[in-house]
Parts: sequence; C-alpha cells; structure tokens
Amino acid sequence: MRERIFPISCEISGWSKDVQAHFLAHYWQKAPVLVRSAVPVEYVLKITKNDLFDLSLSDDVESKLVQRVDGIVTKSYGPFTRRAISSLPNKDWTLLIQEVDRHIPSVSDMWDIYFDLVPNWRRDDVMISYAKPGGGIGAHIDDYDVFLLQGRCSGI
Repeated sequence: MRERIFPISCEISGWSKDVQAHFLAHYWQKAPVLVRSAVPVEYVLKITKNDLFDLSLSDDVESKLVQRVDGIVTKSYGPFTRRAISSLPNKDWTLLIQEVDRHIPSVSDMWDIYFDLVPNWRRDDVMISYAKPGGGIGAHIDDYDVFLLQGRCSGI
C-alpha cells in the first residue's frame, strides 16, 4: 500500500503589507502557507448561494458540478437548468463557477484590495465553489499558483 503524503504548511495570521512582503520572500512559489484571517470574506464576498446558482444557469459563465453518487464521482458542465440545480440532493456535491470576478464587482475588487502583490499578467480568475456536506473535487495538483479563500456564503 502506498504511503499517503500530506503537505505540511506554515501558518501566519493577517494580511498586511508586511505579511505580504514576508509571503513573497519566503513562500511565493516556494512552499504552502496557511494565512488565517487574511481577508474579511463577509465584506468581500457579498454573494449568496443563489447568486452562484444563477451564474451557473448562464451561457457565458463556465460552471461545473462534481457529484458523488454511490461512491462514483461524476463531473458535468453548465450551463445548468434551474430544475437541475433545485433538484440537487442535500449532500455529496460541489458547484464550481469560473471567472466570478468578471461578473460580480465586489469579487473583482478583491484583486486590487488584497492581492495587488500579484502582477496583472499573473492573474487568471476567481473561481468560487459551493459545496454541500460530502462535496469536494478530490485530490489534485494545479499547474498554477492558487490563493484559496474559505468562507461561508450568506443566505444559506
């Protein structure tokens, strides 16, 4: 049996200009780090789950639904129908919405307010996921730098 390897990350708190300088010097493209209380998501992400669901219905928004049914993981691509979204079970699924920063101004503002240390040419997009208990996308490796913010959607 293969040994499971878990990443070890350092932990820092807050996200000031001094912390950003430390982050660039010691972690950027070098090592993972957990930054607690970095961004006040309740201020930045003034978004509800219904906002995300509505985006998933749109032709010009890239969306994915990852579901686990009887231990089998499936992935489907939007746009979805209102009926498909409203009939999802109470567990074991995640909805992922790409380019939310292009559709919701407060999410777009996050780049300049909190992540101006990243040059514009290095930025791609802000993806937001909404998961029910048991949801997730599974272990994977990304070929790009990721800032992962964890918060709660309002209106849940």
